[in-house]
Amino acid sequence: MATAQKETISAGFDAESDVVHYVASIIVPGAPIYCEFTRMRDTRLTVVRSSTGMAILQHQPHGQIGPCYSIVTAYSGKNPHGTRIGKVEVP
Repeated sequence: MATAQKETISAGFDAESDVVHYVASIIVPGAPIYCEFTRMRDTRLTVVRSSTGMAILQHQPHGQIGPCYSIVTAYSGKNPHGTRIGKVEVP
């Protein structure tokens, strides 16, 4: 069993289709946003919600729907890397 699958199951999301819900439980209003500034060309943000885990996002300036962020991975870690730059806000 893949590590990510073990983590989603242990968080209560047991079906493959629940992955989206797992990520949504991490990226919530008020979750702190951290940025690793070591590679500005491929800026990746870590959005953290300590009770669930972390999601690594990458900016896609030319996505199909316009500028957006794609999900690189999500896991149960609680120690983000980088500098805190803000928090998730409701548009």
